[in-house]
Amino acid sequence: MPETAWMARCIMMSQVEKATRDRWISSLGPKEMADRLHVLAPWNSELAMDCAIRANDVNMIQDVANTAVYGFGGRTWNRSHAGLGFINSFDLHRLPQEMRGQIYEEGGTTIMEQWKDVDVGEAARYGFRTLMQQVWPPKDELLRFFAGEDLFADQGGMTDRTFCTLRVWAVLSPVEMRAWIAKQEGKEMRKALTWLLEHPWGGDVKDGEKAKE
Repeated sequence: MPETAWMARCIMMSQVEKATRDRWISSLGPKEMADRLHVLAPWNSELAMDCAIRANDVNMIQDVANTAVYGFGGRTWNRSHAGLGFINSFDLHRLPQEMRGQIYEEGGTTIMEQWKDVDVGEAARYGFRTLMQQVWPPKDELLRFFAGEDLFADQGGMTDRTFCTLRVWAVLSPVEMRAWIAKQEGKEMRKALTWLLEHPWGGDVKDGEKAKE
């Protein structure tokens, strides 16, 4: 199928009946699937991701996630908000366990870099939610990190981006962030996040000592 014809189908994908969507998707061969999903992702992120998950291909899943956000090109990041919303609501538990740690390592960090220019609070919530669904870093270490201990200064990646966006969110919208903290699970986590909210510029926390209010 010519690329222009597939692009037209991608634009129409959300407007046609399910039977038509299924027929269009089933017409794709394994060799062309990755390229076709790359085009589909900005127009119908959910459908593209479902197809990538069924293909059980980590590279394809990563590409769909990134293209859902950046598929329309350019540096006007507000164009990406629909794709960012999809990524924000995506449940990592839909993926096989062995894939979860791979999907948002590089791509997740890249998304966080730009997301702050669209909505820093949303970026912070996305990063925190993703960290809570990961095995590493351990939750007890994240507690200490958010509460002032300098555990991951050289870590980079999702941990660093989440910490940075939480700090900026605390400065720009403290009331909104405090309301979000109140809804998080675990008294100790709420306490740690509250410390970060109230000390976005850092504080006098001795090495190895848990921050206290």
